[in-house]
Amino acid sequence: MIHTELHAAGVHDAQLRESYRYCRRLNAQHGRTFFLATRLLAPSQRPAVHALYGFARYADDILDDLDSDADTAERARRLEQLAAKFFDGADHADDPVLAAVLHTARTYHIPLNLFDDFLASMRMDLTVTDYPDRAALNGYMRGSAEVIGLQMLPILGTVGPRSAAEPYAEALGTAFQLTNFLRDVNEDLSRNRVYLPADELAAFGVDRQLLMWCHRSGRTDPRVRSALAAQHDITRGVYREARKGIALLAPASRPCVTAAFTLYSEILDRIEVAQRVGLDPIKINMVVKRGTNDHEIVPLARHVRDRFGGGIVLRFIEYMDVGASNGWRMDEVLPSAQVVEAIDRVFPLGALDPTAPGETAERWAYRDGGGEIGVISSVTQAFCRDCNRARLSTEGKLFLCLFASRGHDLRALLRGQHQGRPYTDDEIAAAIGLIWSERDDRYSELRAAQPPEAGPAERRVEMHYIGG
Repeated sequence: MIHTELHAAGVHDAQLRESYRYCRRLNAQHGRTFFLATRLLAPSQRPAVHALYGFARYADDILDDLDSDADTAERARRLEQLAAKFFDGADHADDPVLAAVLHTARTYHIPLNLFDDFLASMRMDLTVTDYPDRAALNGYMRGSAEVIGLQMLPILGTVGPRSAAEPYAEALGTAFQLTNFLRDVNEDLSRNRVYLPADELAAFGVDRQLLMWCHRSGRTDPRVRSALAAQHDITRGVYREARKGIALLAPASRPCVTAAFTLYSEILDRIEVAQRVGLDPIKINMVVKRGTNDHEIVPLARHVRDRFGGGIVLRFIEYMDVGASNGWRMDEVLPSAQVVEAIDRVFPLGALDPTAPGETAERWAYRDGGGEIGVISSVTQAFCRDCNRARLSTEGKLFLCLFASRGHDLRALLRGQHQGRPYTDDEIAAAIGLIWSERDDRYSELRAAQPPEAGPAERRVEMHYIGG
């Protein structure tokens, strides 16, 4: 397919063709929604779009490469180096991204000042972490969003004067970027950035401190949900304005832009649904059993990264001998350390601090900003001493350990009476506190010291009874 595209685009030089192939791979790997939409373009248009994406990705990696220890000064130097190379008039055949984007700019007569504006906004990301109001944010949006639409316009083509379509191209770039901001609030906070106007958040009682609390605790707040809903409304208004420009594009380009418009706007719908039903944050758990599904670790990590980015956290749980019906053996446990090693070889990882005391999952972030994973090492690195979890069955029994053989009956306490009156909340809390203070559960620690073939000494509660 790529050969057909390059031929249609008139790219025949072998080295230049490889440069465009490189940009296409970047787009396919990182620009999931955008890349899907490009499949609806004419083959002759696609290489140029991939080149523009590659250049934007190039600059973004300088800013946010988590695998690099470069400080702000070093990242600024690299950005200036990129700018100097872009504007020095050379072809830069040795740099695939620069070679492709410079060829694209010349072929389609894309004004070079648009690239200068883009790089100016990238420089802002080095030092600017907050925007006091919409006007300040719009200054950043000029280079990070509006010019992207303007760069695309010569490639897409128009049915009339290009100037008539330019305001709508700017609006569409802005709509896409605002959607990214709303989707990546948590990820941006991990980089100490807030791309939502501070005064508009403050109208709902939201400030940076509250956002950081939500980020670190993994919890949400009604004020934050209301503030984000208002931002959604503003963004939908930008989409409505941008839609008017689709009819001004060349007919062959309209399906692609319509698809991108639909896919990106639906992201807002999905965010709103998740927030409305309280799915924040969303996590997917995979129990890893050696010899059964351990070959699926990296493919699943890749799928969640590519499909959901940082919006969903994937957690890998060591196979555990809960209950007495799963035929558990110690030699079927794949240590979480090996899970991390397997993923790290493909997608480099960096350790994250726990979000709360007693957190069972060890957190790891993709160094390229693609989200995070968690591993729960309940067998090989038992956390019995730090455990703060208890489970309540549907029958009102309190289980202090996932591996417990019995629970404590709270139903009688909740339904009983003391001196002719129901027990108060404080009395119930005191009773539960006493139960907890006397716990001595450390099954995982003891089980790890037993031989692989050893079975449970007594029947334990099944997970489906008390929940995971």
